[in-house]
Amino acid sequence: MHLNIYLRMHKVLVLNQVIGVDIDKKKIKAISQGILPFLEEGVLALLERNLNKDFTLGTNDQLSSCDAVFITVGTLLSDKLLPDHSAVVEVVEDIAPRLKDGSLIVLRSTVEPKTTRKIFKLIKKKTTKDIHLVYAPERIAEGFAVKELYELPQIIGSFDDISFDKASEIFSLFVSQVIKTDPLTAELAKLTLNTYRYARFALANELMMIANHHGKDIYDVLKIANKDYIRGGIPSPGFAAGPCLVKDSFFIRHNTPYNDVIYGSYLINDRLPEYIVSELNKRTKLKNQKIALLGLTFKKNVDDTRGSLSMKLYDLLEKKSKSVSVHDPYVAKGELKKVLKNADVIIISVNHDEYTNLTSEGIKHMVGNKVLICDMWNVLGKGQIFFDL
Repeated sequence: MHLNIYLRMHKVLVLNQVIGVDIDKKKIKAISQGILPFLEEGVLALLERNLNKDFTLGTNDQLSSCDAVFITVGTLLSDKLLPDHSAVVEVVEDIAPRLKDGSLIVLRSTVEPKTTRKIFKLIKKKTTKDIHLVYAPERIAEGFAVKELYELPQIIGSFDDISFDKASEIFSLFVSQVIKTDPLTAELAKLTLNTYRYARFALANELMMIANHHGKDIYDVLKIANKDYIRGGIPSPGFAAGPCLVKDSFFIRHNTPYNDVIYGSYLINDRLPEYIVSELNKRTKLKNQKIALLGLTFKKNVDDTRGSLSMKLYDLLEKKSKSVSVHDPYVAKGELKKVLKNADVIIISVNHDEYTNLTSEGIKHMVGNKVLICDMWNVLGKGQIFFDL
């Protein structure tokens, strides 16, 4: 229940009644008390406004009265980098017999290509009722969900016009635009965007390594390459992981012979923490150094550490250095000055807005000694990733 509650809250504004169902008892308890189990701007106000009014928490036993059911359970990538849709299958097997004739299932979970067709066949096996199905993928970004839910076009993949019309009638109440297509195209469209973003990060990260190999900093190179050039726009390097990008990239290539760019992107991005540790070890003996790591989440300004490469970096540093102190304004709160004091190495691994107030002079004052900096996101504006203060 990480992104789907945003949809529920917004539906409350335009529909008569929305029932939220989840198997996570801790999250259900928190939400029932008006507490969000995650950070997302604007959602708490919606929850407070609608909880126990137009939005209630319930169970699958109440689904027989629903006109539409949105499935938003998480899907996983196995240890062998294979899609795992077992949670979606379990939900469909459970709810299909409970639904009334003519009701609509809206599949929102991220799935590999051709999964919606399999779900359609599964529904037919589980019930003789006329159940409609569409695939309408979530494309909102964590941290911007409330804003983007209104602004982004909603893709709706359907097998027939009736199913599309039912889904479109709901989504058109609060999204800017609906795009009609078939389920397979909708699945591919969802995965294609995140795969493209993941590959762009990989290219930027490898270009950073190449520039560093030649003794140059990538930010200087990018500044020159992009300046006033109409085909510029080369992105900056940085950690690329989290709960979506890696998973979606391997979902789209599953059961196909095309894997070179995607797997190569994975190797580059996933090994970036090891690269950073290796480069730092070239500049100092980490085993004798006190490390201050700033940022643990998978991206800036969120409280989500799922798939975070900063967490992977932390694990590596614990093994390779004398000690590691961490700070993150969302998951490891504390006094930043205490974390930085007497540090030998400072790594800014997440570009949280709170860190944009940091300056080189301010860091030197808080540390109190010479310090090696690794600024992955150019937060300090030096145009360098590795430098001394």
